Amino acid sequence: MTGLPAAVCAAAICGVVVWLLLKPVVPWLARRAVAQVTTRSSHIKPTPQGGGLVAVPAALAGSVVLQFFIAGAPGISFLVVVVAALLLMALGFWDDTHGLPVVPRFACQFAAVSIAVVALPTDVHIVHAAPFWIERIVLVLAVLWFVNLMNFMDGIDLISACETVSICAGLFILAAIGAVPSAVGWQAATLAGAMIGFAIWNAPPARVFLGDAGSLPIGLLLGLLLIQTASAGALLAALILPLYYLADATLTLLRRMLRGEHFWQPHRQHFYQRALRGNLSHTDVVLRVAGLNLALIVLSIVAATTTLPLAIGAAIVAAVLVAILLRHFALAEGAQA
Repeated sequence: MTGLPAAVCAAAICGVVVWLLLKPVVPWLARRAVAQVTTRSSHIKPTPQGGGLVAVPAALAGSVVLQFFIAGAPGISFLVVVVAALLLMALGFWDDTHGLPVVPRFACQFAAVSIAVVALPTDVHIVHAAPFWIERIVLVLAVLWFVNLMNFMDGIDLISACETVSICAGLFILAAIGAVPSAVGWQAATLAGAMIGFAIWNAPPARVFLGDAGSLPIGLLLGLLLIQTASAGALLAALILPLYYLADATLTLLRRMLRGEHFWQPHRQHFYQRALRGNLSHTDVVLRVAGLNLALIVLSIVAATTTLPLAIGAAIVAAVLVAILLRHFALAEGAQA
């Protein structure tokens, strides 16, 4: 991987910067953006939200610096992604502080995601047998879903920091062993570093939440990195790394739609939230997710570096492990009842 030492240093710097900057920012957020306790909340006291205002710019700045240091001036595609992420951050913070109706919120998300996906280099192509623009339309919808599932799943202390760092760690390792482009690795490194710095403030009991200002742009950045991973020939690895979040969010959405519920409204029906209603704490849930994610990282490496039969086997094992944890969370709720 080109620039591995620089990526590690940049990640460490991003983490320290986020950790330090949140100290003055958290009191500022406490006066402007507070997540109140409602019947749908998983926290027990009003908590500032909007930590993404620090974590996202730090990660983007680290990526820009590395781009200059390793590969020269950033291209149009890179700059478009930065702008799209910042737009989603601004949109999310407005929603954190003022609230936005569903339609304009979704329309703005769609616009930002579309711009970022369309601007990807033309050599980013996953299924070569499919028409290029048909694939791009599918990718827009996929990233739009990933942006929203990151938002949906960001419901308890530390869980999204854990998920983001896990996915980024997997991408970094894949880049380090040459399975995906170096740029994917060092961009993942800066995002992971920023989220580690944020995690210090978000550990239970959280002193600040990411808010939509963090979950939306992070969903975009992760989605685009996973697309580039899949385009490099590691499609199964790109599906395995975020599989817990994909499964929990998608199954919960489908279940709510089948019940005729207002699936776009806040709720506490995700599997990890059901576990909280049982006998598990925030820390218990996150540790289980972290343990699963470590296994998913190993399986993603297997999927990206071995023969197709073994890669398919790794994907099947990953699906089974995710299903076991989802079942465990559902049973934890039932045991308490």
